[in-house]
Amino acid sequence: MFVILVSCESEVHKPIIEVNNQLKDISFSRLDCRYDASNGQHRVYALLKHNGNKRLKYLQMNAIYYDANGKEIARSLGGLKYELMPGDSDVVENIWLFPTPADLPTKIVLNATN
Repeated sequence: MFVILVSCESEVHKPIIEVNNQLKDISFSRLDCRYDASNGQHRVYALLKHNGNKRLKYLQMNAIYYDANGKEIARSLGGLKYELMPGDSDVVENIWLFPTPADLPTKIVLNATN
């Protein structure tokens, strides 16, 4: 298991982004997130790279959001815009609504499924 930790900048909150990926042919990089307080949208981004040798058509990125007590508060799912051929990469985005900055997660765990 490979884990990456980064923090996400927002005006009020800095959640940790952790990658817990079980797909050996997928790597995560350029982790980032943004919170827009005007509409409550929290967006998580990651660049997923295909390091395997077969075409991936249905790759998805799951995001699990946790509060300060470690309790899961939400899940979201983002998908590829296109299929990935070996060596290709694509930015995947997940969106979840958190009405106020007080509702934001303290940790986000990302993983990929196919």
